[in-house]
Amino acid sequence: MSADEMFEELGYEKVSDDKYSFEYRKILDDDLFEINFWKEDKTISKNYYREMGYITTKELQAINKKVEELGWMK
Repeated sequence: MSADEMFEELGYEKVSDDKYSFEYRKILDDDLFEINFWKEDKTISKNYYREMGYITTKELQAINKKVEELGWMK
């Protein structure tokens, strides 16, 4: 299973992808969650209404898969 499929299974949708970053977004019970991958410095953030949020183990698995697909661990 690809990382995009894993994120989709968790309710996330890929909403942007440009030269700087790409973002997955989920709305659950009127709450907004975003996971951002920053390309230049190879960092990842999760935001909950623009504040830092916790990462679930299933999200971590999807993030790890995406990092592997991007080749960021080399």
